[in-house]
Amino acid sequence: MRHNWVIDSRELWDLMSPQLAGQEVMLEHAALSRLGKLDSRQLNSIAGQSKRMGSSVTTVFDLLPGDAQLDRAQEIFSQLDWDSIDAIRVQDPGAALFAAEHSDKPLQIVLETGHHNLEAILAWFKILGSRIQRVSLSNELPIAWLREKRQKIPAAVEVPVLSPILIFYSPRKLVSPWTQLQQQLYWGADSEQRKMPVIENAHGTFLFYEKPLFLLPHLNEMAAAGVDSGRIDLRLWPQEEMAVALLGWLSDKTKTAAIRAALPHRTTRGFYKSNRTDKQFAKLKRQPITSNLIMIGTVVDTKKGKFTLLQLEQPVSVGQELVALNTMGESQSHEVRWLKNMNGEPLQKQDQGLVLMNHIKRSPSLTKVFRAPSWRPNDI
Repeated sequence: MRHNWVIDSRELWDLMSPQLAGQEVMLEHAALSRLGKLDSRQLNSIAGQSKRMGSSVTTVFDLLPGDAQLDRAQEIFSQLDWDSIDAIRVQDPGAALFAAEHSDKPLQIVLETGHHNLEAILAWFKILGSRIQRVSLSNELPIAWLREKRQKIPAAVEVPVLSPILIFYSPRKLVSPWTQLQQQLYWGADSEQRKMPVIENAHGTFLFYEKPLFLLPHLNEMAAAGVDSGRIDLRLWPQEEMAVALLGWLSDKTKTAAIRAALPHRTTRGFYKSNRTDKQFAKLKRQPITSNLIMIGTVVDTKKGKFTLLQLEQPVSVGQELVALNTMGESQSHEVRWLKNMNGEPLQKQDQGLVLMNHIKRSPSLTKVFRAPSWRPNDI
């Protein structure tokens, strides 16, 4: 199974080039790729060095281009050293047809969004036929699907194996109008526990899942299922530490622990074993509240094993028994062992407002908290 290395900057190339002889490098031009930083001179230089090292070279054209960007792409194409480039990587149908018309190079088609069935994948071959060298499939397709369908795909197959997971993209700049910070990388958060990287550049705004996709321990199984290559993309992580860890891994493919340790976040294997997204719909059906429970408040924030922050509508006291009903309809019994105000001072009772208490399991924000049926109003 081959490895494809995303190179978006000269700095990353200088770190990784000693390890990439005989590999495939994907070079991202700033005007052609959504997250690329290379100019034409840098791309040509790295492409030439790669060919001399025995590596294959793909130039990435994964923009979702407007007409003006296609005109600009024609100018950039005229600047590239096509003798050192083996293939063009595209995502947009217009970009694919443009690349097919303006170059004789094979095409690699990125099908990582909107292509979750075999018919959608095969539709590209009806248009571009043998010009397609490889397709890059979504990490939302489980290994069982790949094992079953692989033989019906008439080209090489690639999947991401170490990569950020893009969950939102807009061609508009959504961050800079709201901040004074003049930098490319921002960190967003939808709660205290979740930090998600956000990149804003000339091509728009990109939001990534907080956990990187990490499938390196499964390469043998993937190869047996017919996967031809795995993409490695280091752009969001400490690259010097990752380069050292990957050097050890290339010499011994069992050494994945050092790579995981070099990543700043916990990892995920995504939908590798199964795609369970549809199973969440059943949880959206709330269970009816059949007893005459009295709601005492709503969860505002929580930290696992530490605390739950409650906005009260009724009094609560230490020792009281509660029932929490989360947004998926699951209920949890809970005993109030301690209460604190927002200054961290211990309380025996709180009548209204915000109050901290010992953590309520499986009760995220918007969970409703009730008095337990056995609790009597005069116990407060």
